[in-house]
Amino acid sequence: MSYRELRNLCEMTRAIGYPRILSLENFRTPNFKLVAELLEWIVKRFDPSATISAEHTTTEQDRVLFIKQAVLLLLQNSRLKLNPRKLYQVSPLDFLKFVPSW
Repeated sequence: MSYRELRNLCEMTRAIGYPRILSLENFRTPNFKLVAELLEWIVKRFDPSATISAEHTTTEQDRVLFIKQAVLLLLQNSRLKLNPRKLYQVSPLDFLKFVPSW
């Protein structure tokens, strides 16, 4: 992913109201916690009453359950089909593929 695409992603998250400020340094290494926070935020934008939390994703099993729950909620609420396997392997650099063009 180019510098320009990273900068655009950071600006896009600010424009749509993501509460945390993302910097380009967040994208240097794979970071499941950041991906989980972004995914949780997107799910809660579609369904504010969703009971999904990225805080307790410390073990592999917790991460898998979180991804499955998020994918199911997005499918039910917005009819977005996401591949949970690919989403689990995603790094913040690849997250742009899952973010629709707002």
